[in-house]
Amino acid sequence: MHSAETWLANSFILTLPLNFHMKTKKVFVMFYSHIDVGWGYYWGPTLEHIHRQNTVIVFSALNLIRNNPDFKWVLDNVYVLRRFLRDFPELREAVRASYREGKLEISPPTVAISPFYIDGESLIRGVLLGKEFFKKALGRDVKTEVFIAFDVTCHHPQLPQILNKLGFKYYIPGRPGEEVYEQKGFPIEFIWEGLDGSRVYCNRFSYGWGWVELRDILAKKIWTEGAKEAVEHVRESIRRAYGDAEPPYLVCIGKDWHQFHPALCDFIRFWNSLGEEEVVIATPSEYFKHLPKKKLKVIKGDIDPVSWAAIYGVGGDMIRYKIISAVNALLSSEKICSIASLYGRKYPSKRFKKAWYLVCISWHHDMSHGYVSYPDYKKWTRMLDSLRKWALNQAELSIRYFASKVDTSWSKGSPIVVFNTLPWRRIGEVSVKIVAPERSTVRVYNSKGESVPTQVEVQKRLGWGKKVVKVQFLADVPSLGYSTYDLRIEKELEGDSTTSDKVLENKYFKLEFENGCISSIYDKLAQRNVLDVSEYLGNDIVVQNVKFRPPNGLAIDEVISEFKGSSYQVDGEETVQGELVSTYESRGVFENISVLRKVLVHNYKPIIEFRTTIEDNAYDHRIRAIFPFSFKGKVFRNIPFGVIEFEAEKEPYLGWERSYGNLPGVFWASNWVDYSSDSYGVTLANRGRIGYQVEANKLSIILLATRNPAVLSRFAYLHLIGTGKFSFNYVLVPHIGSWKASKPYKFIEEWLNPLVAVMVDKHGGTLPPEKSFMGISGEGGVLLSSIYRSDSRTYIRMYEIEGEEKHVELIMDRSPRKIVEANMLGEALKETSSTITLKPYEIKTLALEF
Repeated sequence: MHSAETWLANSFILTLPLNFHMKTKKVFVMFYSHIDVGWGYYWGPTLEHIHRQNTVIVFSALNLIRNNPDFKWVLDNVYVLRRFLRDFPELREAVRASYREGKLEISPPTVAISPFYIDGESLIRGVLLGKEFFKKALGRDVKTEVFIAFDVTCHHPQLPQILNKLGFKYYIPGRPGEEVYEQKGFPIEFIWEGLDGSRVYCNRFSYGWGWVELRDILAKKIWTEGAKEAVEHVRESIRRAYGDAEPPYLVCIGKDWHQFHPALCDFIRFWNSLGEEEVVIATPSEYFKHLPKKKLKVIKGDIDPVSWAAIYGVGGDMIRYKIISAVNALLSSEKICSIASLYGRKYPSKRFKKAWYLVCISWHHDMSHGYVSYPDYKKWTRMLDSLRKWALNQAELSIRYFASKVDTSWSKGSPIVVFNTLPWRRIGEVSVKIVAPERSTVRVYNSKGESVPTQVEVQKRLGWGKKVVKVQFLADVPSLGYSTYDLRIEKELEGDSTTSDKVLENKYFKLEFENGCISSIYDKLAQRNVLDVSEYLGNDIVVQNVKFRPPNGLAIDEVISEFKGSSYQVDGEETVQGELVSTYESRGVFENISVLRKVLVHNYKPIIEFRTTIEDNAYDHRIRAIFPFSFKGKVFRNIPFGVIEFEAEKEPYLGWERSYGNLPGVFWASNWVDYSSDSYGVTLANRGRIGYQVEANKLSIILLATRNPAVLSRFAYLHLIGTGKFSFNYVLVPHIGSWKASKPYKFIEEWLNPLVAVMVDKHGGTLPPEKSFMGISGEGGVLLSSIYRSDSRTYIRMYEIEGEEKHVELIMDRSPRKIVEANMLGEALKETSSTITLKPYEIKTLALEF
């Protein structure tokens, strides 16, 4: 991604041991070209131009393979070879031959190399699709135990388990920078142990460290002098990286879009002729088979909980937000479609695979950070929107398939079928839109004829005595199943009350407001005040004036000043009391930043929801929503398939990725963060955004960042400048006790996976008004990741989140003839039953045959 700033140029100087000698030491040299999806707009204004340059790289590799028996190279994604074989199908056999002969290693066989804030399912599907593509392209299974993750961040402690279950034993982590690894005590080679005890062998030699540009050197010197200079350069890289570590060593020679020099193999032969080292052109697998023989340090826990600290919120994180939205829609749709397929509806397998491919390539580390041109950004976000709509449509069609078999003849109005995609019974709000007579209201009834809590909002008056209304009602729905309701238009009753009060109150909380912010949250169940408002108010909008670093705005060099929204009066505010949800709304402008804030208290669930819209057209702002708590607690981050404590004071905020210490306490989390003690806590979740910051007892969500185009050079596009109008949705869940004891993550799961309502016709049917197709019983702490179909099997993936052994029962309406425990590749491990034991933090995949 950023080879122009190589490690030798940027790393701090390490003291070399006086007794360091290279003689008799074996060096494995790996030739590699780092080919991004985005980033490379020096090749032209669109991704199409980058694809054309990618083809040039493949040609340079095939040229050396044909003309030099020693050459080998490494490819780490699908998209480069996919495009090459599309344009040059006549060279398919040449590519296949290079793989058969060991000249080409695919490591890893995945769609794209993504930052590991990527959700766990996307990572798994990327490898599954990658292996499927390469098998077809190369004519045989791709078998490698090495996963290379050059240039990416967010290596979290569930990765060792995920990698093991995808067939990988060895790992090359990328960023953060050398300063962070050194400060945290990570040697160049180590064993990384995950939350569940899974281990991978690691080498963190980066792809830019050993790079030499022979063309530039040989333009100035004769061959022997130039080659000698290049050898000394690589030797220096080895000394800096390995110090007094025992050989053999792995060295990567490559950079971004590295076109392989015709004399690379001659260079290695020259190096060998010097007689001081044994130098071998190798694949990663050839090096890593030696690593288990070494005595290595075992590292536990997080490698990178921070990632690129400065760019959370840039342009509202819209690409990442749209990817996450598409993933959530796909996962929900897969669950519903998989269950429907067990009852006769065709499962759209090919379309799901295509959708996952597009999602996985979107997760590539440049693309997901937004580093694409504006035309490509618009094209890609439209594609993600379309993909999400397709997934939601498939879910609706599957629900309608079930609904066609449900007896709704009892309805006196319009039947509604409500589906729950979670594995536990839940009570939650769900909404539909209808056109109703002007002088009327709407009530909703369950299948027993009992009225359920309902709230009606007029959204548009159409004239001619008609209006569009949003009908929100409380539904009680069984696990992975449906309930049926009846919507009836009735005589108009008194609606919601609107006041100018600055108080929201229900049986859980009492909230008071000041200048658009929360001046008090009183938790009635815990009998305590949640906030300490001595410095900031709750949901205060904090704006920092910052200085981003050129030439690409990936770091912040200085935080210049700060101001907060609570210091300014709002222009208007109102409170609406409703049967289901009560809302406080404020509008205001401060320092030319327009802010609309809605705070919602849900009367049937102990959560506080926030909907914030910000319009900022000024450069160099960093904007957060802050929550100052009245108690001391620890921070726990939700990561893919798990949770881990985050200790900001132990994390070194050094180097480029971490903005040289200017943004202490910044970190990422998948879906939620918990700040708690053993007696009390608060969980904070942000829909589709992952950046947070903790400072003592203050927890923030990073909302928006804007940058001056002058610091962005070739990336001075609107979406990367970041100005404009953006909306954000986040929730606060106060709870008594620790997060493990109170399980607030279940409320977050329900918020992220809303009930799905479909209005249907009245008709007879064989299915009852309520039915559960599947569920997971037990004491809690086990979450469902996915249900999907592949070949003739139905796969169910679940995971333990609390770090304790759990025993659960998989309850199914239809009994499978066989249940097999499988790895993440779908390979059978052993036959099992519906009674399941999960070890602490274990991810388990089951394959069901019906």
